Amino acid sequence: ELEAASSARPEPVANETDLAMLLCTSGSTGAPKACTVPHRTAIRMGEIHLESLGLRSTDVLFSPFPLFHVDAAILTVVPALLLGACAAIGQGFNPSTFWDEVRTANATVVDFMGDSLNLLANQPATAGDLENPLRLVWGAHVSDLALGAEFERRFELRLISNYGLTDAAIVAYQPLDQPARLGAAGMPVHPYDVRIFDEFDDELGAGEVGEIVVRSLEPWAMTTGYYGMPAATAARSRNLWFHTGDLGELDEDGYLHVRGRKSDEAGGQGAGVLLSDVEDVVASHPGVVESAAVRVATGATQGVKICVVPRAGVSLAADDIWAHCDAHLGAERTPRYLEIVAALPKTPTHKVEKSRLERGWLTPATVDRANASGQDLAPAPERSE
Repeated sequence: ELEAASSARPEPVANETDLAMLLCTSGSTGAPKACTVPHRTAIRMGEIHLESLGLRSTDVLFSPFPLFHVDAAILTVVPALLLGACAAIGQGFNPSTFWDEVRTANATVVDFMGDSLNLLANQPATAGDLENPLRLVWGAHVSDLALGAEFERRFELRLISNYGLTDAAIVAYQPLDQPARLGAAGMPVHPYDVRIFDEFDDELGAGEVGEIVVRSLEPWAMTTGYYGMPAATAARSRNLWFHTGDLGELDEDGYLHVRGRKSDEAGGQGAGVLLSDVEDVVASHPGVVESAAVRVATGATQGVKICVVPRAGVSLAADDIWAHCDAHLGAERTPRYLEIVAALPKTPTHKVEKSRLERGWLTPATVDRANASGQDLAPAPERSE
């Protein structure tokens, strides 16, 4: 039948509402889910992205992340197609080779995800830092304004924050004509309506923290669900809004501030504090380069464990970390369990894979504050990056 078939190219038959691609979520808190993206959705998201960032036909848009993710597949490739610009996709993010790849591609715009910006910022400064072609770096909001400002100064570029998720769309961007605002991810952009809801889906006022919910004011501007998972799709899209699972607030000027994941609300010991708050406090310790907090359970007791990555060559004591947390969180919110690790497990998009930290969390290296003697924790090995 194949030999007898015509060799003429078939005419494509597709509507703009037909499925164009499946994009995977990062899988940082569980198994990745495949999000359904119609043709029109991909194009519209690309249009909104290039307008919000002021992208140009002369740009070279570079992404070091995989094409199964929205950053590369839609927010890099689609704007390049729409503008007639160039898209360059790397082999994977590596802080040691990143700048060489940028120079080789002559990239002018690049994205960051997960810990990639911190890893680049923590690289030793060199005389060649300014010898790069980038004019713009964009990605998930940077809560540390000092880090963002230093990154812009060191590499002579503009850093733009945004907020969104593969499950829906990128719905908020830092305005190009405004400086970065402390803690803000950006402002909602047309055609997205962004609100803050309580647990009953009632809207909260400015400055009140609740779940971030979004909807589109025009058709086909958001992904349409999870492939083969109708129950999960229905659970996230209720009362006419997509529920992101993220906590946040809108300030008086309409800027969106992200506060963490709803699933990161620490219960039991540590109640009343977000795991992201614990991570921020621990990461502010001068001897810590990165941390990740997870909820754990021992019998009927629920608690919090913090995994700490020390700076290279630094020797930390458990009591130092706990004292730091006591001072900034209060003793009742300080994690009970602590483990020193050389590195945190990461997804291909450089987000902490917390599901791995939760599985088999009680390791021989885990220290329980209730039973600890304050012994020194071993220094971290030298890290290649």
